[in-house]
Amino acid sequence: MKTLLISLLLAFASFSAYAAKESKICACKCVTKDEDDKYVNTHGKGVDREAAGNDLKKNLGKKKCELTPVCEGSC
Repeated sequence: MKTLLISLLLAFASFSAYAAKESKICACKCVTKDEDDKYVNTHGKGVDREAAGNDLKKNLGKKKCELTPVCEGSC
């Protein structure tokens, strides 16, 4: 459980840096499980929250978000 929490903390920190770089767009991400049952981040971006959410859905494919998606930038 500690490993999961530390991984999520690092993921959100890296996403904050990513969103700051891409401040002219809206960026959404969520935590998903890959084929090896490891937790990974899936990203989506667009000119607004709706476009970023649609890009995230496209990038997710059949995977589900383990946590509620987080959107940052100019949303």
